[in-house]
Amino acid sequence: MKKKVYRNRQTKPDTIEVYYGRDRDGQVDLVFAWGEGAHKGDAATVMDIIQRKQHRGSFETFPNLKECPSLLEELEERGYDLTTLKFSIQKKAP
Repeated sequence: MKKKVYRNRQTKPDTIEVYYGRDRDGQVDLVFAWGEGAHKGDAATVMDIIQRKQHRGSFETFPNLKECPSLLEELEERGYDLTTLKFSIQKKAP
């Protein structure tokens, strides 16, 4: 079986990317990166949506909201290989 090589990528300007690579400590992990012109806070928003556990319910059951898996946990439970995850989004042209 071919060994997978993880690298840090050079993120394009005005782009947010999510991929598996090496973090600052050299560990293989999910990387959230932003290029020049994109904002760290926008990358944090993407990270929050992907990693945060969801809570479902209604106003009637508000104190008893059901905790549901995060998007990553849900995909893994459905049999997806998260190490192949790739996501990028670019700002609109002015």
